[in-house]
Amino acid sequence: MSTFEETARKILAEADVRIGGDRPQDIQVHDNRLYARVIRDGDLGLGEAYMDGWWDANQLDVFFAHLLQIDPMKAIKLSPGLVAEIAKVKLFNQQSTGKTKSDLSHHYDIGNELYEQFLDKRMIYSCAYWKDARTLDQAKRPSSISSVANSNSSLV
Repeated sequence: MSTFEETARKILAEADVRIGGDRPQDIQVHDNRLYARVIRDGDLGLGEAYMDGWWDANQLDVFFAHLLQIDPMKAIKLSPGLVAEIAKVKLFNQQSTGKTKSDLSHHYDIGNELYEQFLDKRMIYSCAYWKDARTLDQAKRPSSISSVANSNSSLV
């Protein structure tokens, strides 16, 4: 067992979470690189590792409710071995400029089909007012939104 995994198990035990358990708050680890990633990148690393399929929870909301009952950062007990492992992970970051560009492209250069499903025909993120509207385009018409703003200003 790696120093990172050992540390993770101790922190999770404090939150009453088991790795490989079957209770709602328990998690399943599918990739042991998870431990070093979380140490290197913190909560962002935990979230990205989840999206990459490195781990999952029996019930994600219950897992986080348990985890947030403790302060995971305060629960880390630094030992010389853990400090050495953290330094190694920080110094020898696996991320490269080429990989970063590839990751960004994978997440953002996906075309317009997805956005066409939930944005209006003008592809604009904005608010909508649904009182008399039947479609997203009708709800996002400036006249319907401004009429709400005008009616609300009379209440002030």
